[in-house]
Amino acid sequence: MNQLHPLRTFRSDQSARDGTSALVERLTSFGALTPDAITHLQSVPWSIADLGTTRSTRAFDGLRDRVMVVLSGVLFHHAIVRSGARQVVCVHLPGELIGVDCPGTGTAALGAHGPAQVAVFETAVWREVVAAQASVRDAVDHEVQINLAIARAWLTNNCRREAATRVAHLLCEVSHRMGGAALPRLTQEFLSDCVGLTSVHTNRVLRRLESMECLRREGDRYQIVDDKLMRDFAEFDPAYLMPVVPSA
Repeated sequence: MNQLHPLRTFRSDQSARDGTSALVERLTSFGALTPDAITHLQSVPWSIADLGTTRSTRAFDGLRDRVMVVLSGVLFHHAIVRSGARQVVCVHLPGELIGVDCPGTGTAALGAHGPAQVAVFETAVWREVVAAQASVRDAVDHEVQINLAIARAWLTNNCRREAATRVAHLLCEVSHRMGGAALPRLTQEFLSDCVGLTSVHTNRVLRRLESMECLRREGDRYQIVDDKLMRDFAEFDPAYLMPVVPSA
């Protein structure tokens, strides 16, 4: 079993990537936080965990009871069946939260796809903040709705779309969640585990997308070169990534 590096405690006035700022930035993307809520969040101690020291996929335990913000890299939850095959059930990208849905109760294992860094908040402290601040609760409700919408989209994608459309939809979603920034490094094996295909089949699919001139790849680097063509082919509509939370 891979061991986590020791957590290093930072405060928001230090020059390292600020976990609290990342948390506030994510929550305010769903709506304004009150000044009191921001002050409350900024007072919460937090730690940094460095997860993974190589580009290889790494799985680990130990953070099941924590709430985290991804500072860099790609994290994922996965399950391994009796045959040894792995299914990635969700990915977590920079700036996104992990564990706000139901911290401490998940059954899928957490892993990092290469080097990654997260800011870690104790669940008990997190619950205190959420209980005390209505604007934080509203933002968390929005985050949970997005996670549920993504889970439903993955279920539809992996169960009902043909292979090439399936991979294209995944890449469109990751690109959209990254704000249109360059796609992160994703190995062919990792993509295969996300969409439930063999590595050989995934390679054929990637070649097909390249031949359509909507995707370019160099090793495990991918670039969507024709966004409209890719989205049309993938049947990708980003509306599910922006669910509306009803006002109280």
